[in-house]
Amino acid sequence: MYTEEELGRAKRSITIMAKRNHVSEAQIRAELQEASHASFRCNDSHVQAQWVECEFVGSEPTPEEFITWLAKKVNARIDHSMTIWKTLSFFSARLQAAMRCAVFCITKSLLQILSETTDRNAGGFLYMKATGIVRRIDDLGRVVIPKEIRRTMRIREGDPLEIFTDKDGELIFKKYSPIGELTDFAVQICDSLRRASEGIAAVCDRDTVIAISGGGKRELLDKSISPELAEIMEGRSLFRSSGKRVPVSPADESYCVSVAAPILTEGDVMGCVLFVSTTGAQATEVETKLAQTAALFLGRQMES
Repeated sequence: MYTEEELGRAKRSITIMAKRNHVSEAQIRAELQEASHASFRCNDSHVQAQWVECEFVGSEPTPEEFITWLAKKVNARIDHSMTIWKTLSFFSARLQAAMRCAVFCITKSLLQILSETTDRNAGGFLYMKATGIVRRIDDLGRVVIPKEIRRTMRIREGDPLEIFTDKDGELIFKKYSPIGELTDFAVQICDSLRRASEGIAAVCDRDTVIAISGGGKRELLDKSISPELAEIMEGRSLFRSSGKRVPVSPADESYCVSVAAPILTEGDVMGCVLFVSTTGAQATEVETKLAQTAALFLGRQMES
């Protein structure tokens, strides 16, 4: 069985992955569990043959057991002299470098490494896509991102971009979400809002739903927000549903906005706090006040 030290390193790696990708440890842990569960139940003989090597105590591997096993497999393929921690660091770095131009999804990427899937269209590994576009840097060091790419990636004028470099010479731009730094707060706030109202509470940045509690997690978490919700945020004022259905995400239009309170920091829109309904019901006064208070709190947290 794996040692306490090995499992401890795996646990720390979850913390590191969460911080690097601006999500909560609970989200990383849940996605790891979902990835291992999906693969563990897979009928593919090649996948099951790999699971024979995995050591675990319960009926299925825990996230820590999953990571430790995966790290050992990577370790065996790269360098037998490397420690588990160095192997995991190497794996994490390579994994992220391959996906920074796409939406980071630890579930899909780990499942790809595990089952060695090659079918990208079936929800496998997220990868960088060549556009065939070449741009020159001007004398001030500026480079223009083509309009079509900005439209597709929903990059607006004034949006911050995070810059990464890779040892292979890659220069990668990733949309930066300031509210993403507060994902742990957002998760806790959603849980508190749900307990206070018994409704579905969510927090989103300007592009995706980053936290949700009370239902709809599978359907909405990490999904793009709808153009209607984006327009509400740009209006910088409280929105309450009055019969018109405003979908939270085009991924599943059965979940609609009951109330949405934009998160403002120094006048700029960073996201919003919302209550969600599947019946089209209007938000109560309590839910409205809760959403406004939570949005104000998150806005002040980012200012500080």
